[in-house]
Amino acid sequence: MLPLEKNADYLSCDYCENAFQAPDADGVLVPSQLQSVRRVLAYLLVGYSMQDQQELSCDIFKKVTGFELQASVLKNEVNSISLGDTDLFDELKQQNRYLNVRGKQQVIEAAFLITHSFCEIQYEDRLRINLIASAVGMSITFVSAVIDQVRQQGCYGVRRVLTTRTQA
Repeated sequence: MLPLEKNADYLSCDYCENAFQAPDADGVLVPSQLQSVRRVLAYLLVGYSMQDQQELSCDIFKKVTGFELQASVLKNEVNSISLGDTDLFDELKQQNRYLNVRGKQQVIEAAFLITHSFCEIQYEDRLRINLIASAVGMSITFVSAVIDQVRQQGCYGVRRVLTTRTQA
């Protein structure tokens, strides 16, 4: 048999369950979802005008992925998104082939946690999370299950910085 279509392009670790792309320039393997999680956090920081909450974003990154995120790296992502240099949804669609289910789950967890930290989730907030999930090829049912799981875990102890919304 000949392969007709390639759906994924990653190595998977049976121990940590992460997916890995090819090694970087230094020969280091890093989980493929880290870039996507970082970009989603930066995108939502900009979207909620909460760029001053980078410490919270780094905390969420650590709790979701288990890896540290340097504030300077996040700041560069925020600047790139603020300037319009990054199309998050296009990048997520391209990155999708390098993500396994665990990685996609972490992307959704990060999107939910940062949103939950900034506001009481309304329709448009949930829609934003669903659009992010759709870009990585996950269904609304999967999103609901991930959100329920995160809530059952006490939102990983992430602090909330609720903003006040005004209605126009």
